[in-house]
Amino acid sequence: MGRQHLPSKKHLGQHLDRRTLEVSRQLARTFGQKAAEGQPEAGVGAYWPNAPQGGVPEASVIEDLAVYDGADVLFAAGREGPITALAIILIPEENRQNRRIAALAANFGFVAHLSRKRKIAVAVPEGYVTDFASIPGFVQWLISPFGRHSEAAVIHDWLYTLGTPGDAKGRKIADRTFRRALKLVGVGWVRRSLMYRAVRLGGRSGYGLTTDYDFRDLVQLKRREPLPDKSVFAATYREADIPITRKAKRKNAKAEPASATMTQDEARQEMQDSSIAVESR
Repeated sequence: MGRQHLPSKKHLGQHLDRRTLEVSRQLARTFGQKAAEGQPEAGVGAYWPNAPQGGVPEASVIEDLAVYDGADVLFAAGREGPITALAIILIPEENRQNRRIAALAANFGFVAHLSRKRKIAVAVPEGYVTDFASIPGFVQWLISPFGRHSEAAVIHDWLYTLGTPGDAKGRKIADRTFRRALKLVGVGWVRRSLMYRAVRLGGRSGYGLTTDYDFRDLVQLKRREPLPDKSVFAATYREADIPITRKAKRKNAKAEPASATMTQDEARQEMQDSSIAVESR
């Protein structure tokens, strides 16, 4: 009875199969991480290419190409939902508006279909601090920050963190991604509808807040100084077209109207009708 809240072994296996582990490694490589050999004092998230040999800075700017490749790695998985497992480290004795906060212990990747034709890949870098508070305070008494929706909340937090205040289009994309992610992780229709409407109604003031942009090292959990350049991380999410399957192509072909090509007699008749119409004016 006490284990009913745990996911089934089948569900756990979806996060631990070889393909998922390989995607995790590829995503880590695209973020420029190196093995922590001989430098135990540095956090795992502090290893970057081109770092000076005299010491690794707490925060470094990620190369644009690497971040773009991250989305490609996620799309290459060929499925929706969490592409890598969500791993977090709770930060002790720190709260954000009476909510616990956590740092991502590893890069987290997610893919969601926004429509039948468009999809989005989101790669959240390790060290990013989330409070799982994708929903406004007026409904948080009903929905706990932790739960089945945690992966969707982290994705939504990251998209909101990268947003620019007043960007209605960007916020709408973030909210639509959140709604789809909630469904993919198994949140019921009533609860996810409530959460989606809550962020649409009350999320405007929380979009693009500079105070939410926070990174920690993964050893002492101290705030990274200086923080990475926020503009570079704008490339950690990307939309793309969903390829049309053969089945869809055949369906579209059947639905196409008959050819509009006219014969010579029909074209001649069309010209005559047009001239008559002009003369009648």
